[in-house]
Amino acid sequence: KVDYKGIEGYVLGGLHAIEKKTINGITHLFGQAKTGDKEYLLIRSLKGDGHFKEKSIRLGNGQFLLTHLGTKGLTDIDGILHIDYIAEDCGDEGGGIYLFQEEGQLRQVARLSQVSDAGAYYFWEEFIFPEDEEGIAGKILYQKKMGEYFDEKSNWKKSSIETKELVWTNNNLGLAQQ
Repeated sequence: KVDYKGIEGYVLGGLHAIEKKTINGITHLFGQAKTGDKEYLLIRSLKGDGHFKEKSIRLGNGQFLLTHLGTKGLTDIDGILHIDYIAEDCGDEGGGIYLFQEEGQLRQVARLSQVSDAGAYYFWEEFIFPEDEEGIAGKILYQKKMGEYFDEKSNWKKSSIETKELVWTNNNLGLAQQ
């Protein structure tokens, strides 16, 4: 762990890691990179033998929080890492990316969006996991809410909700089958 000009972090192959998360004994170090106007999250997953696996994920918003959510009631994974975008202004991308750790590897599972413009529209995607209040054992509930406002004074709006039951099997997120 290092402190450079008041910023704490970790050394990431000569780069300053902005965050460190350990999931089921596997340590992941995170950094950021920018190429043109595209921002990326760099991830190095350390292995017990001193080697590491590296990946990069394109970000929809360069401001975010990294949160280890546990397994949220899913039995076939080691843990969930959520890249949670911070949307400070109307119209900013405020969703996030879900990564599941399975067999020591982080796998990108979904990129969900949450965008709104006060008094105009909203688009909101979310996962509801088995341990969440409305969760279903063994399943991930995907929910998408969309709406637009026509008149705020009379609360005139049009909205729709779409839901799907999903399951994580064989390193893949798919529709739940009956």
